[in-house]
Parts: sequence; structure tokens; C-alpha cells
Amino acid sequence: MDWKTTDFPEDIASLSVHRDTVYVGLFDSTLRALDAASGKEQWSVELDNWETLLEATESGIYAGAGSYLNSVNTDGTVEWVIHADDQLRGITVNNGTVYGSDDAGYAYAVDIGGTLHWKTELMFSTVSDGQRTTHFGSPLGAPIVQGDTVYVTGGNYLWSLGIDDGSITSHLKFGESEITTQVVAAGNRLFYGGGPTVIRAVNPDDGSSEWTFTPEDARAAGAAAPPVITGDSMFVAANEVRDSTPIPAMYRLDTADGEVDQRTVLPGPTTWLKFIDGLLYALIDKDVYILDSETMSVAGYFSPDTESRHFLLVPANEELYFTMGKTLYRLSTSV
Repeated sequence: MDWKTTDFPEDIASLSVHRDTVYVGLFDSTLRALDAASGKEQWSVELDNWETLLEATESGIYAGAGSYLNSVNTDGTVEWVIHADDQLRGITVNNGTVYGSDDAGYAYAVDIGGTLHWKTELMFSTVSDGQRTTHFGSPLGAPIVQGDTVYVTGGNYLWSLGIDDGSITSHLKFGESEITTQVVAAGNRLFYGGGPTVIRAVNPDDGSSEWTFTPEDARAAGAAAPPVITGDSMFVAANEVRDSTPIPAMYRLDTADGEVDQRTVLPGPTTWLKFIDGLLYALIDKDVYILDSETMSVAGYFSPDTESRHFLLVPANEELYFTMGKTLYRLSTSV
């Protein structure tokens, strides 16, 4: 452990790192900036609501606080605020535009100057036997931008929106169950998990499913965290049920075809999974386990001296930031 700080008055809700500054959003509605080398606070500012979403970039810090999207300068001054229709679920900053989604089923594009570029309701209608049915999508996680398309998960659909005007170009149904993880983009594919199918690989050009992965002989299974992709390998934490026994497992898959390269059983269910410099960092219960990505064996672990239901695991600049309640740790990746 490089350092830890316990000076926060409330639990940590979000965290983002840019260059030599760590930005922390608390459940008391304050946004705080810390020196990454020492953990010392540089400034704090109070926003309209507690910040569950945080993206620090070269152009500024963007905080999703309840239904408010805030742009904050690197000196702590608020540049602009936009009010969404409901609780924001995810934000992504890409090429001078902030993309967001909210619980009311809307996706947004806002330029970094604070001007709303477009707003799209995730819905479509079908007619069967003379009856019209309207389908809505309640977004899960941050939008993904690839080329001229913005992808948003909502309900059991993957929505594709035109980047220029937000028009819906497709809505791919994910079987009969809801998507349960954020979408991950790699190469020319999108990957996401949910329901009995742990992972699905999708061609973003036409929305077609290229392959799916479900553990063999498992009575039930589901993705426990968004997949982690490095090179041609994908690491997936899956909760399996075999002979009525829950088994937390980790798989290494080939991203080309979903074939299993290796499987290992974990000490417990994984809620966060990150990759840094050949090592996997998995949050299991309240401990951070370190796994060798080649052998899938446990190389070490870090156990915090606090407990809370609020926790985050954020890699940045070859370091790992771990929050548990009101405590922030910076961990050396050689732990």
C-alpha cells in the first residue's frame, strides 16, 4: 500500500484519476481533488447531489450527481450544469462530447461547452395481431462510442444511436433476459453479459451475435462483473451453479471465438475485475485478490482495515485505487 486517507466525512461514491490528481465524489454531495502522490486534499466543491458518476479528462471533470450533469474545472469552479430527466446511469467523454443516459430511458449528447447536442428516448413500437406494444429501455452503465455509433444498453436491448443526431439505428434483443453488465468494446466487437448466457460477442455493424459463452454442465450461470479484455484474451468472472452448489469461477476466453483457454475456481464471488501489467485484480468479498493472468493462480491479496457496502476498484497510471466506505487506498501494483 502506497498510502490511505480516512479524512472523508461520508462514504466515497465515485472516483476518477487524471494525470497527477485523484478526484473523489462523496455521498455528502462534495467533489474533492487529491494529490495522487500523497493523498493530500487540494480543493473541494459542493454540487447539487452526491456524485455516482465521475469522468476526469483533459478538458475538465464531468460529474453525474443525481439527475444533474456538472462540468467542473480543474481548480474546482463549476463551469456549467445540465438537468437530465432522471437519475443519470452513465457518462462517457469522447472527442469533445459528453454522452449520458438516465433512468427515464433517455440518452444524451452534450458538447464540452454545455450545449445539448441531442436527446433520444430509448423506445420503439411493435404491432402483433392488431395490438401495438411499446418497448422501453432503462439504461445500464455508460454509453459506448465506436466510429459513428453510440451504443447504450437498456432493459434486454442493445441500442445503436447515430452519433450526429442520436437517431435509433437498431435495437438488438438479448435473448429473454436482461443485460446485466456494462458493454465492453474491443477491436470490431462489443461484449456484454446477462442471464443464462454469461457473455455474448456482437458485431457492431449489423448487431449480429458472433458467439456466446456459457459454462459447460452448469445448471445456471451469470456474469459477475463486466469482462476484462487484453490483447486476444478475455477474462470473465462467472457465478455458476453445479449440482445445486454455487461456484465462483474465472475464465480466460479467446475473443475471436469464445473458446475457453483456462478456468479456475475463486475464493468467492467477484464484483469488480481489473487488469494492470499482466495481473488481474479481483474484488472478492471485501478483499482485493491479485491473480497471474497466465496461470490464473492467486499471487497475493490486500485486505482493507475497514468494511462497507460502498466500494470501488479503479486502475490508473499503473496504480490501483481502492475505496471502502470513507477510506481511499492507493495500492502499488507490485503488492
